[in-house]
Amino acid sequence: MFITLKRILKSGFKSFWRSGFLSLATVGIMVITLFSISSLVILNMLIASTIDELQKKIDISVYFNPDVQEADILEIKTDLEKLSAVKTIEYVSKEEAWMQFKKKYEGNSTIIQSAEEIEKNPLFATFNIKAKSLDGYPIIVNFLENERYSQFIDKINYRESEKQISKLSAISKSIQRSGFVISLIFVTLVILVTFNTIRLAMYAHNREVEIMRLVGATSWFIRLPFVIEGILFGIFGCLITMAVLYGVILVISPKVVEFLPGFNLFDFFQAHFLVIFGIQLCVGMALGIISSLIAIRKYLKV
Repeated sequence: MFITLKRILKSGFKSFWRSGFLSLATVGIMVITLFSISSLVILNMLIASTIDELQKKIDISVYFNPDVQEADILEIKTDLEKLSAVKTIEYVSKEEAWMQFKKKYEGNSTIIQSAEEIEKNPLFATFNIKAKSLDGYPIIVNFLENERYSQFIDKINYRESEKQISKLSAISKSIQRSGFVISLIFVTLVILVTFNTIRLAMYAHNREVEIMRLVGATSWFIRLPFVIEGILFGIFGCLITMAVLYGVILVISPKVVEFLPGFNLFDFFQAHFLVIFGIQLCVGMALGIISSLIAIRKYLKV
């Protein structure tokens, strides 16, 4: 068994190196495919991080009419808490808002003096509502715009944030769709190039394959050297891709940190290096194996 395995591995390596420029072209296409898939995954990850950061800063501010009783406000709060889309509700009463206002401007004598001259509290009772996800905000707004609550609410401050969220979500979905199509195109190219490379190798060894079949060699004994060749395409493609990806991320990471202070792309890449390497290696080897198995089917029929 050991001798057979040694022969299969040796034959696979020989076939890989003999193919020369064809092997180089196949590995090149493999690198482009793996790099494009990795880049699209990282880009989607950046967009997701941006959306998360934006979501932390976004809430729905609900301002109640001055004459609304606190009991009515608390009843609306109870109704809102029953919504699955709601994450948190911060209630700020008129009195709390007035105290916060005075505390905020306590160093400004002009504003404090003007505030003291006002006999009536001019501020509104408010809700600051955070949703569990971006999709939850429209649900909450539609709930509050119901006729049952419209008589109590003066204003809902959300529409400007809604435009930003909609644009960002649309960009994210567009990248995901286009990324899937681009990745599919490159995967097809890898399979086709690897397929043709292995078919040429098979054609060069056509007589050998026929003789092996006639003397009783099993299909897998004939297949395995070419499967090894396909695996080598995947391994070399993965190693080159990881080296290129490492360099690119090292260069762009400082710029990403400037744009997203809470997200360090290089640290993320280092922390998940083995996972990313493992996924790329598995994808590359799988593409090579599939291409090899498809290419040699014809030549096994003697």
